[in-house]
Amino acid sequence: FSVPWHLTVVILGILCLLLFVIIRVLETKILQCIQEKHQQEEFLRNLRQNCHNIQNDAYLKEQLLNKTSFEA
Repeated sequence: FSVPWHLTVVILGILCLLLFVIIRVLETKILQCIQEKHQQEEFLRNLRQNCHNIQNDAYLKEQLLNKTSFEA
């Protein structure tokens, strides 16, 4: 049983093209995941900063309230 070499070349070419397309799709998905991860990290940093600012504001208000009630 002998398969013509042209058919073998065409089949291998199609398989290589399919593999290339799959790799490109996976590369795109991975890059999207990396970008989303960076966006989530930035969002988390902003939340932490906001939380710190709120805690600091609450502390300062408490200090001001204590100072005001002490002077009264």
